Order: sequence, then C-alpha cells, then structure tokens
Amino acid sequence: MSDSRYRGEAGETLVELLITVSILGIAVVTLLVGLATAVRFSGTHRTYANTDVALGAAAESVKSAAPVDCPLSATAYNAALSSGNLGALPSPWKASNLKITARACSSGADTPLALQTITITATAPGGGSSDTIDVVKRSPS
Repeated sequence: MSDSRYRGEAGETLVELLITVSILGIAVVTLLVGLATAVRFSGTHRTYANTDVALGAAAESVKSAAPVDCPLSATAYNAALSSGNLGALPSPWKASNLKITARACSSGADTPLALQTITITATAPGGGSSDTIDVVKRSPS
C-alpha cells in the first residue's frame, strides 16, 4: 500500500490546537476581568454620586429651615430633615442616613451678625461612602 496523501492535505497538530485554545482562553479571561472591574467601579461611583445628592438635599433643607437662636442645637435642624423637606433622595436613602452637628455660633465686633456653622454628614446605606458638608447660616439675632 502506498501512502496517497498530498503535501497540502496535512492537518493541524495537537500542539498547535492547544496553543490556539490557550491564547483564546487568556483573551476571554482578560476581557471578563476588565468587565468585572468596570461593573464594580460603576457601583462605587453611583454610591458617591448618591451621597452628593443626599448632602445637597440636606443642605438645602437646613438653609430653608427656620432660624435657630444661638447657642445652637442640632435638634432643631434635625427636625427639618425629618419633616420631609428633603425632596427626592436616591432610592435606598432615608433621613436617618444624614446626621447634623451644630458646630459653632460666631459673633463679635468684626461680625455683627451671628453666623451659625452646621455640619451635615451623609453615610451611604451599607456604609459604602461617607461625606461631610458645612453650611453657614446667619442667626436671627
């Protein structure tokens, strides 16, 4: 019997196929890792953006609240948050994620109007992000 194979009919070897499959596998794994990273950072960015929205809503609520005489009490401003003046908070957020601290009242010869500094801290549900803003408000004195 004679071998009737032609030179152009030779197939691929097993080693060549294994190398090809390995290269394709590495490429697919690299793409999946990149996709997973993008999804994770997208969620982190959304949490930070929602924290900023909640802080802005709380600051507007404190600014529009009735003035409080010095010495400051955070209770009066906390009532402004719980009274529903916050507007539309992002979906998992509640007023309990916002904390108000009345920091200082300043007045004197160089500042005839008493200025109140109110600190608002927003903590994301689940603790993923926390941010703080200071609101300076003029006292009714």
